[in-house]
Amino acid sequence: MINEKGEAERRFLQDWLDRDLTALSAAASPRGARLVLVNYYGRVDWLEEEFERFAARHDAIAADVWRFGIEGPGGGLVARKFLSPDKHPNEQGYARVASLVRDVLVREKIIP
Repeated sequence: MINEKGEAERRFLQDWLDRDLTALSAAASPRGARLVLVNYYGRVDWLEEEFERFAARHDAIAADVWRFGIEGPGGGLVARKFLSPDKHPNEQGYARVASLVRDVLVREKIIP
């Protein structure tokens, strides 16, 4: 549940997200650009699903930076070194996110 409105709130947010991303995609496409959708280091399952679904439908790129790319047991604990005391990425965290997005762009042949 997202808040006290539950499923209704989720549908509202999904529709809003789809409208905004569709508008961005329509603006980028004539310029030969592709959207790059970057999630957050903390997982929000429905948002992950929406990003993947949108990317597949609109030739966008979904870049997964969950847990700062640290896999396996204990990855969440290791990822804490990338967080500031207020739980937002610190300088190392932002550098890690940038590195992960760069890797996706190289894999997608957007950059060399």
